[in-house]
Amino acid sequence: LSADYEIQALSSEITEEEIFISNGRSALITTTSELKTNVKQFRLGGSWNLHERFTLRGGYNLPDLTDSDSWGASSGFSLYLPFDKFSPSVGYAFVLEPNRISNMHVFSISLKL
Repeated sequence: LSADYEIQALSSEITEEEIFISNGRSALITTTSELKTNVKQFRLGGSWNLHERFTLRGGYNLPDLTDSDSWGASSGFSLYLPFDKFSPSVGYAFVLEPNRISNMHVFSISLKL
C-alpha cells in the first residue's frame, strides 16, 4: 500500500502588447503580469502478489482536493514470464481519467537489460 500528497506550484508570465495612437503618433504599450497558483492532489494505491508470477494493482487519485467529484481510478496486473534471461513481464492497466472524461487501456512489455 502506498500513498502520496503532492503540491505543485505553477507560475506563468503573460505579456500583452498594444499599439496606442494619439494625435497621429503611435506608441507601443507593453504590459507584463505574473500568474501564480498551486495544485494539490492525493494518490493512494496498492498491489497484491497473487502468485509469484502474477500481481494485481489498484489506485485512486484525487487531483483537485477542492472538488471531490474530480477523482480518477486505475486497476491492472502484471504477468511475469518464466524466463531467466531479461526477466520479461507483460502488464495491463485500465485508467479512468480525472472527472471521468475518458479512459485508457495501457499495455506494456518489460525487459530487464
